[in-house]
Amino acid sequence: MARSRPRGEQDTHPCRHPRGGGSRRARPLRRDPRCSARDGDRGRGRRRTRRPRGLRGRRARRAGFEFLPRAGPLDAVADAGLGRLRGRRRPRCAARPTPRSVRAPLFRPRLRLQRADGRLGVVQLLPAHLGRADGPARPRLLVRRRACDRQRRDSARRRTRVAPTARALREAPPDRGRLDVRLVALAAAAAVAASPTAGGIRFLQAHQLESGGFAEAGSPAYPQLTAWAVLGLRAAGASPSGATAGYLVQHESEFTSAAGLALVVLAENALGQNSDRPLRRLRALQRPNGSVGPLVNGTAWSVLALRAVGAPVHRRTIRWLLARQTRAGGWGWTTGAADSNDTATVVEALRAARVTGRPIQRALRFLLRFRNRDGGFELTLGRGSDAQSTAWAVQAFLAAGKPPPRGALGYLERLHRPDGSFRYSTRYTTTPVWVTAQVLPALARKAFPLSS
Repeated sequence: MARSRPRGEQDTHPCRHPRGGGSRRARPLRRDPRCSARDGDRGRGRRRTRRPRGLRGRRARRAGFEFLPRAGPLDAVADAGLGRLRGRRRPRCAARPTPRSVRAPLFRPRLRLQRADGRLGVVQLLPAHLGRADGPARPRLLVRRRACDRQRRDSARRRTRVAPTARALREAPPDRGRLDVRLVALAAAAAVAASPTAGGIRFLQAHQLESGGFAEAGSPAYPQLTAWAVLGLRAAGASPSGATAGYLVQHESEFTSAAGLALVVLAENALGQNSDRPLRRLRALQRPNGSVGPLVNGTAWSVLALRAVGAPVHRRTIRWLLARQTRAGGWGWTTGAADSNDTATVVEALRAARVTGRPIQRALRFLLRFRNRDGGFELTLGRGSDAQSTAWAVQAFLAAGKPPPRGALGYLERLHRPDGSFRYSTRYTTTPVWVTAQVLPALARKAFPLSS
């Protein structure tokens, strides 16, 4: 039981109201700035601090609120991805901010720098925290470039290439104290210009030959590789040169299998060309049981090609594909063991034929078995993540109306090389043109078939 205070005796502590004690303990009121932290917190547990309205706990720290007691202009700093936001909150017993003080969220986009031809360049601008600055501050954007790639700071500053900001950025009027909307436009433009997708487009276009075909470095043009390059460029919103369509038409006879004929139909349709001849040859391969050729792979690609040109798909073909689904929920290129690539292809084909329900859900759960801790997917269990299997898995989820698996797109972006290509995996860099062509649709969040 609390000891009662004698009547008439007053508590002279500055944080307590002078009142008669009686049998009730004096209630503490607002803390006075004259109180020290030790006097104010004695016997009262952990001191609570005041956070901005609407932001509590982790949200306040993530938003980057910072109390700036000094006067002068507020620098909204782009920290180049180094360091974390630190939220400093004003204690309850501290003095209220003066009219010259400012409390505002910081504008900190994160930059990715990579070396290319002996120079450091901005290859990606990750999302930033956008907010407003309250008070008589004049926000401005500063890009603070730090030493990267084990170079001295002054050397990195000379070698770093950023978008010109002299004319694009202007200081906000003193009476408003807000970040200029042009900052957002600049950030969006820099992100698009320096994205891995843009680098992949430039890499593919650089490997197109005069004949219109595409080839790996030091090799002649190859028709199937050309068809994949066309699909990758069109999915990313780019186009090859005008000679590519003629090259595909000239080499249509080299496509003999169901999967090959479906591939050239998809490529020519993406270019807006007439693909009647390979389409007739593809339909001639259809069997009475509904399959197109003997393989699951060829049948799935045939469904994608037919849906790309707006042709109907026979119900027997869909039933044949559904009957080949394993108990685990996947498909293989034959009727044997299932893998991630063919499972993703069949999911895209079934979704193109407007198939929904349990088969799609089982297939997506089966695909998640091949996801690794690095965010990538592997072809078969124990093989290790690779770019193409990850891209196929991303497209399958997109075709099913689901978001890409967590970490999959990040894994693909980490495989991006300074020359614009994508590695096959963290260990191998084989066939960069082929890998880049199959990664671009996933980064562009496009599933097959592509619209012309």
